[in-house]
Amino acid sequence: MKALPANSKDAKGTDLEFSDTEVIGLKCLSGRTGNKRWLLRYSTNTGRKSSIAIGRFPDIDVTLARNIASKHLQNIAEGHDPKAERDDLKKAPTVSQFFWDTAPPL
Repeated sequence: MKALPANSKDAKGTDLEFSDTEVIGLKCLSGRTGNKRWLLRYSTNTGRKSSIAIGRFPDIDVTLARNIASKHLQNIAEGHDPKAERDDLKKAPTVSQFFWDTAPPL
């Protein structure tokens, strides 16, 4: 991972993309500054293409990235969309918001 080159400063795209050889859809993106991050590209059961961020290298090494991607792929095969589920969780109110925003006035 450390040996992967940074994306060229004059490249059209922001990131240089490297595909994993063991987990289909797992990508390592290398930015212009040399920062690297993991991404899983996938298709849902309806055929919609999507991607979900897994994390930054070296916080997440290749073994952990493969394990996380494999779990996501298993959930996708079972009909779940990990990105949609994550986004739904982000939309849910916090406990504080729930009680203060929905409580009747005193």
